[in-house]
Amino acid sequence: MQIDEVGPTDEGQMEETAMEAPQPASAGAMLAEARKKLGMSVFEISDRLHLTEYYVRALEANDYSNLPGDVFVKGYLKNYALLVGLDPAEVGGCYRHTSAQEKSALGPARKQPAKFSQNWFLLLIILILIAIIGASGWWAWQAFGASLGLVPAAIGKNEGDPGS
Repeated sequence: MQIDEVGPTDEGQMEETAMEAPQPASAGAMLAEARKKLGMSVFEISDRLHLTEYYVRALEANDYSNLPGDVFVKGYLKNYALLVGLDPAEVGGCYRHTSAQEKSALGPARKQPAKFSQNWFLLLIILILIAIIGASGWWAWQAFGASLGLVPAAIGKNEGDPGS
């Protein structure tokens, strides 16, 4: 069995193909660079986009964790790109590429189902509370119902009474 060694021409071709495949720049870096070329400050961008400076800095730093949902971030990036003269589709593509990498690195975001013992314990607590409330209501009805006119007077007590 013979192993082919990489010759000098093969190495040069591999380096060229690696350099030809451009790595997408981050959306934040593209926006920050375009802002600086226009000579605009973060405050000017935030004022024109009606965003806080914190949001603008977070967009430029690709820190989307403390920003509102994905839909809002896409809108912010689109408006920012339009303001500084970039193609919104290109900036959005960089964002999607970055967010897809982050999501794949995190793994599936699935909530673990509650264990049966936790559900059973909660059900038991609820049943005990219902029983306590029911017993308290029955006791109050028995104790105070007759004096409030809620419980009818005993029928046999008044019929046989000779004093009536």
